Amino acid sequence: MSLLQLLLKPANRNLLEVVSHLPKLGVGSKVTRKSWEQYGNSYWEVKAVKPRAEDGSAGKVYGVLTWRGVSEDRTRLINGRAKRLWRWMPSQEQQQQYAPLARELQRQQNLQRLAVQKAEATAAAAGKDAGS
Repeated sequence: MSLLQLLLKPANRNLLEVVSHLPKLGVGSKVTRKSWEQYGNSYWEVKAVKPRAEDGSAGKVYGVLTWRGVSEDRTRLINGRAKRLWRWMPSQEQQQQYAPLARELQRQQNLQRLAVQKAEATAAAAGKDAGS
């Protein structure tokens, strides 16, 4: 999985799945839970990752919590790591860096989707013609 895929399809990943695809295992990155969007400016800044499973699906992640704009002054174990609600919060610089690539990837996905739809429509029409 690429960083672009994390940007385009952010849902249904646990915290370890998200950080395992980021540079330096996400150390220095910001992550948030989908349910926190309503609170605004609430996220964890990842400080350390200790993966337990080879595939990066389990382990411990430590960070500093910022809740509604107020940051804690200590690093602690991030709770809820296994929940499939985590999202990467790219910095402004990362968003600008990946925006053109994300648009191109989205365009390619749309073209693939259209090609599949066209092939299905052609197959359905051929089936109707054969049945007549």
